Amino acid sequence: MNALHNLKHLAAVVRAHAAHLPERIAFNDDAAPALKAQHTATDGWSLESLRREFWQQYAPLSRAEPGPLPPLAVQFAGYAQWQRNCPQGEVPDRQLAYWERQLADLPALHNLPLDHARPAVLSFDGAVHGIALDAPALDGLRKLAAGRQASLFMLLHAAFSLLLARHSGSDDIVVGIPVTARRNKPVEGSSDYFANTLVLRTDCGGNVPFIDYLGHVKARHLDARSYQQVPFELLVERLQPARDASHAPLVQIMLAMADAPGAEAAGTKCDLTLAAATSADGLQLNFAYNAALFKPATVARMARHLAHLLRAIVADPACPIHALPMLDDEERRQMLERFQGRVADYPREATIHGLFEAQAARTPAALALVHARTTLSYVELNRRANQLAHYLRAQGVGGGSLVGVCLRRSAAMVVALMAILKAGGAYVPLDPNYPDQRLADMVDDSDIAWLLTQRDLAQRLAGHPVLGRERTALLALDVLDETLALQPYTDPEPAAAAGDLAYLIYTSGSGGRPRAVRICHRNAVAMIAWGGREYSGEELRRVLCCNSLNVDLSVFELFVPLSHGGAVVVVENAMALLDGSPDITLLNTVPSACRALVDSGAIPIGVRVVNLSGEALPPVLVDELIELPQVRRVCNLYRAAEDATYSSWISYADRPGESVSIGRPLDNRRFYILDARGQPVPLGVAGEIYIGGAGVALGYLNRPQLTAEHFLDDPFRPGGRMVRTGDLGCWREDGTVDYLGREDAQATLRGCRVDLARIEARLAACAGVSAAVVTAMVTAPDRQRLVAYLTPAAATGPTGRAGADLVAGARAALQSALPDFMQPAAWVVLPALPLTASGKVDRKALPAPRDTATGLAYVTPATRLEELVATLWERQLGVPTVGVEDDFFALGGDTPLALGILAKLSLIMGVALPSPEFFAAPTVRGVAQAFERLCGGAGIANDIVAVHRIATCRNPRWPP
Repeated sequence: MNALHNLKHLAAVVRAHAAHLPERIAFNDDAAPALKAQHTATDGWSLESLRREFWQQYAPLSRAEPGPLPPLAVQFAGYAQWQRNCPQGEVPDRQLAYWERQLADLPALHNLPLDHARPAVLSFDGAVHGIALDAPALDGLRKLAAGRQASLFMLLHAAFSLLLARHSGSDDIVVGIPVTARRNKPVEGSSDYFANTLVLRTDCGGNVPFIDYLGHVKARHLDARSYQQVPFELLVERLQPARDASHAPLVQIMLAMADAPGAEAAGTKCDLTLAAATSADGLQLNFAYNAALFKPATVARMARHLAHLLRAIVADPACPIHALPMLDDEERRQMLERFQGRVADYPREATIHGLFEAQAARTPAALALVHARTTLSYVELNRRANQLAHYLRAQGVGGGSLVGVCLRRSAAMVVALMAILKAGGAYVPLDPNYPDQRLADMVDDSDIAWLLTQRDLAQRLAGHPVLGRERTALLALDVLDETLALQPYTDPEPAAAAGDLAYLIYTSGSGGRPRAVRICHRNAVAMIAWGGREYSGEELRRVLCCNSLNVDLSVFELFVPLSHGGAVVVVENAMALLDGSPDITLLNTVPSACRALVDSGAIPIGVRVVNLSGEALPPVLVDELIELPQVRRVCNLYRAAEDATYSSWISYADRPGESVSIGRPLDNRRFYILDARGQPVPLGVAGEIYIGGAGVALGYLNRPQLTAEHFLDDPFRPGGRMVRTGDLGCWREDGTVDYLGREDAQATLRGCRVDLARIEARLAACAGVSAAVVTAMVTAPDRQRLVAYLTPAAATGPTGRAGADLVAGARAALQSALPDFMQPAAWVVLPALPLTASGKVDRKALPAPRDTATGLAYVTPATRLEELVATLWERQLGVPTVGVEDDFFALGGDTPLALGILAKLSLIMGVALPSPEFFAAPTVRGVAQAFERLCGGAGIANDIVAVHRIATCRNPRWPP
């Protein structure tokens, strides 16, 4: 032990401890030296040097002899002085210029999907998951790298970047590489910290052969190492990235060779670190990850994917990089087979009206339809539909005919739909509440020859140049009552087959031009058969029919109950329940309408099931519905217009937890979540939703090119078809799907992809919030801002203090759950969100944010310091006036602007205000009070501002 005490010259950097060892270790008095070093004082190279020199010194020191080590030629202090002066030289300037070019517009944060919300302050709680490749696999990797004159480390970097690109959906991949700065012989023996971090940026966009892509990565490595003398800290200082306490600047993912000097794993200092080590047994890959962000299962999947990717690279190095398989056979089977909808029997050759006719034959006297005071049994509804069908046949309607329906909601509307189908035609819904131009666009596109309407609507339509054109016959059903009464009421001879067109559903196309989706009988019958299996007779006993015929929800609420013995209760819309409480057992609507019904206590006492679709479903709404004594379950259903009505669903009989999924595919439906290259994405990774199976529509009417773009051959099911939806989703581990919003509604801010749906889900879960929408809005030529729109759950005004409290609570909830770049910069509180005719949020109708989102009265600055802060904010944010209670971020500010203003204020005041204090109270008054505390009082602070103002009074742009 005396020898340990003689090593006093190591004490400044290393603390020596005696560790008691088991008896089998023969080491003098069973004690051994243990070296504990601070990572800020020593690097991996140093530890290896210390270990080697320790044993060189130990023997002579134990004999009280002088040690053999010569003094160092260069001390770390000398190296630090050289490094401090280094940026002033010509070579360092050229090196800095290189890094500025390479890292221009660098993404602020990686896009890897996280399992947990990123904490507001970076956490260092870490864990490690390891996976091994055997010796033959390692040998194959080495041979491949050597054949391209690259190192194994370069090949690993190339494969790791591909892995990150696949998991993040981004082609711009940033990885940190630890390197030693001991390029000079004199410093090689120093036991100090010489490590540096290189920020390497890889472009994974081109689908080139892997061997060519490896050449790109190799070139990046060689160039970067030529400029590796620039310290990482200097790079951060020069590039000035937006600083955020939730993550490290510039790079959050590291790659290291654990057996290389100076390349120790960075551990939990980063979000994710891959440390590779070679041995005679093969290649060990250790993933060190931040446990506050990732679940162990997620990192284990990433490790498996990298191992599979590396094996695929060795097997076929000429394979295009995006065709390289990453998922193993088991995981592909899981997503392509086990997560799919059940294969169930259904009457593939049946028609919609055929199912109704069969039900009418089984239960002729059962109630089929209710509207106001009108009730029709199955036999009565069938006879009326038959009479109109025979009349339509006489007018020329037959197989393939398109017939418009522009009727107010009534029993006649349901009769008209069934009659058109019986006659062999397909109905084209034309909601009379739509503007005339919208109706005209649909009539012109479908070129209908017949339009079923009623007397007063016919007068309106006849005066329109398109709707009243000669080649379209306007048939007013209430004028034809006597004529129809003379028609036969027997079922017409079948004139339509299962594969024939049944109806059109118009959706909004590009430029506002509507496009029609062609749905055949077989598409709808598959959904109707599923509905009969999943909803009991009691649940379908009385189904509310409240949606426009132009919305495909109407197909479920009309034809599912009428095919399984239930009744439809026709009302104008869901809000009609506010005026009364009809006897209904199933409510089928959108969450925003349901929200209003719940708040008003208007959910009828007989409702057993609530179907919700068309919008993001807040968990709090499910909770409130489940708490109602009459409601047994709440179903969230996902739908795409190109797939008959519903595509996936999930049923909740209890609270759903933190988030609501869109469930699993319906029977005979297939879901694929694919990346931009058409490859299945792993669990938890965002991709576009493609739908295959029985509900896929025939295509678009009169749009062959658009049909070819959206309706594709199913690559995973020979002979099948699938449709791309433009919606984003990801698989959960239980086989359900999270909906992540529209692909064309994704925003990119500060280089990071922002899923607006995730922000909306967080806001919708906030106390007091009824509904929330987030948009990315251009508020200046070079700036894009997130704008949040909230509607209050309580019956309070959206402005004034109530609105301010709602915004404050929502902002606080987001700040604790999401990183800075996902924080809305502007907030608007509305009494209700604008809706389209189909019941979805009309994003185009959302108002632009005002100068302040709080609705509070303007309060004039009362002190010179408040006036200075307000003036700076006005000029930097481009708003006319700023009051002392206005919030910097509500006015449109963000972190980069805040830091710039804070630096200017600190220069003027002569004291540096820590940024957390700015963020803690981001109002004019809060910032002014923070500076007053630093300066020693309001008087001193105002005197400083007064002197500054005098010094700059000749400048018309005061403050500078």
